[in-house]
Formats: sequence, structure tokens, C-alpha cells
Amino acid sequence: MKTIAKIIAYVLIALVLVAAVGLIYKFTNGFNEDFKTFYVEYAGKQILTADSKLDLKKAQTHTFTVKYTFDSEKSEPKDYKVKITPNITRDFDYTVNGEKYLFSKTGELTSAFGLEKEQSQFSLTLAADFDLQKALQSINGGKTVVIPADAETNNPYPYRLSVSSYNEKVVYHIDLKIVEADVTDITLNPSEIIFGGGSNTKPSEKYSIEYLLSGDATNLSDLSIDGVTQAKAGEKVTFKVTISDGNYSITGMRISVMNSADNVTITENNGVYSFTMPQGNVYVWVDFEYNAPPDKVMYGIGYDSLGWAGLSVVNLNCPAKAAAGESVTFTATVKPEYSSEYKISGINVEFSSGEAYIEDLQGNNGTYNFTMPDTELLEADGYITLMFYIIPIDM
Repeated sequence: MKTIAKIIAYVLIALVLVAAVGLIYKFTNGFNEDFKTFYVEYAGKQILTADSKLDLKKAQTHTFTVKYTFDSEKSEPKDYKVKITPNITRDFDYTVNGEKYLFSKTGELTSAFGLEKEQSQFSLTLAADFDLQKALQSINGGKTVVIPADAETNNPYPYRLSVSSYNEKVVYHIDLKIVEADVTDITLNPSEIIFGGGSNTKPSEKYSIEYLLSGDATNLSDLSIDGVTQAKAGEKVTFKVTISDGNYSITGMRISVMNSADNVTITENNGVYSFTMPQGNVYVWVDFEYNAPPDKVMYGIGYDSLGWAGLSVVNLNCPAKAAAGESVTFTATVKPEYSSEYKISGINVEFSSGEAYIEDLQGNNGTYNFTMPDTELLEADGYITLMFYIIPIDM
């Protein structure tokens, strides 16, 4: 009897350990992030990744539930914070009653979304005619707002929903795209057709496919990706990547599924890549590497900052190396969630010794360009550094 009792005890302990590991795996996004003590749910799915994307339909109210992992019904309620700010892919100017403003400096857009915040959930209500122009008009008290015709095309997810725990130790950034509502409830009569908006999910719903570049691809311009941008769950998706510059190579590919930790396998056959579409919007990441010719010496490009904040507040996309005399293009903007606090007041290109090569590098809407020093200078120093000066927005 004692032996049986010991066996039962061991089995129970093993089950508890398995459950604990499963819980940790779930709330760390597959051991890839810190343990989440606070999370968000939408449409029955848990959002556990720090950064994600979500499509919201017009003419609907969208409800999000917030939960603390270890809370019970008897736990004292904890607060949380919600805000919506611009999410910049390509910045632009717009006018309010003829006065010019920069989208990245707009501040909060929360009031345009009809936010209703309750103890354990919040909701966003979108009008049937909601768009970027009307959102900006709403936060500007109904004044006349004019935006560029390509503003939404260049910024497919122009809004960032940030949901944080009461102590702001856990923050979820959810980039939002506002899409048209499904057309349902079609009523026919001899003289007219009446279309009614609804929220029923179509049995054959298509999910979006977005192709993204990563790695050393900043100066890679002669590139094409031929593939569909939508597919139904279970369909085979094929795509091809063509690079005309022989100095670049593909080092890897991966797929992330929005609001999911699902693993999707990519296969290759004679230069054609394929995968089976999961049930959700996906991002196909293509990793590149620059392979310098044998007679071309590459020098490193480093980054550093001075001032009131570090590079953690900056979206920076820049090659890690370049040849002497080569033109280098990079982008640098303050992340939307920090744009109301900080700004980049200047960027210097410096040698490793700290001596300035270019002082106060000028950019255009967050895009900068400079030419690497000549071989003699680089051989003496070995690498250069981009020094960012980041200061409060009101200075």
C-alpha cells in the first residue's frame, strides 16, 4: 500500500510540473518573452505577444477583456491603462483649417475610437464611415482636416493600441487596421436590394499575407517578391523572391501568425517557396545578408546616444557594415509611444576615436544618407558610429 501511495504521489507531482511548464510556456510566448502576469483577450483569443497587429471592422463595437494571470473572483480589482497613438510606417503632413501638422507628432487618437473603459474590459466603437481623415477630424473638434491621398496606403496600420497593466510593467502594443464590415442580411424585393451590415464571419474568410524584409537589406533595392497577399486557411501559398544584386543572399525565412504562437513551415523547391495558410493573418519574414566581393573591405557601423533617452526609444533601420566611399541610407524615427516625450535633435557620424566625420547629419522625414569615409581614414579607425542626440520634445 505504501508503494502504491508513493507511485500516486509521484504521478501527481509530475502532473503538477507538466501543468506548470505548460502555463509558463503559454504566458512567455513559447519561452521567448518575460512571464506575463497581465494579458488581453479579443474575439475569444488571448493576446500574449508584446507586439501584434489586428484588423477591426467598421460599423461595429469591439470589446477587449483584460485579465491578471493569478487573479481570482475574490482578488481586489486592479486598474489598467489604454491609449491609441499614431503608428508610423511613412510619416506625412496634414492640415487642420489650413495649418500644417506632422502625423507622428499628433499625440493621442483615443477619443476618435469611442473608448468605453470598464473594470475588466474596454470597447472601441467604429462608425461605418471611419477612416484616418475622420479620426484626425474627430480629435480636432470637427475642424477641416486634409490628408494626403496615399496616407493610408503608406500606413496600412496607422493606429497603435497600447494596453498596460496597473504598474505598466506589462505593455501590449497592437497595431490596428480599420477595414470594411462584411455585407450580410441581403433583402431582395422586386424594386430594390437592401444591404445590411453585420458581423457574421464568412465560411471562406481570407487572411492577409504581408512580406517583410529583415537583416542587412537597407540598401537592397533591386528586389521583387511575387506572391499572393490573401489566402484561405488550409490553402497552399507559393511565392518567389528575386534578387538581381548578386552580393545579397537569403539567409532564412520565418512566418509569424497574428495573435498566435503557431509554427508554420516553409518549404523550397527550385527557388519557389510554399507554406500552408493558417487560420489568421501572417507575416512572412525574409532575412538577407550582404556578401561583399573579395576585393571589397567592409567596415562596421555602430550606434550610440547622448541626452535624456537611449536608442530604445528609436525605430532604427541601418546596415551594420559598408565599404569605404559607399553611400549608406538609413531610417531613424522616435517610436510613436515616445513621440510625445522625446525627439532626435541631431545625429553625428563619428570615427571610433570620437572625432566627428559629419556633424548634424540632415534627414528627410526620418530618412538619412551619408557617404562612408575613404579607405585611408577607415583603416586608421576601423569603424564609425552614429551618435544620436535625444532630448525632451519641449526643448
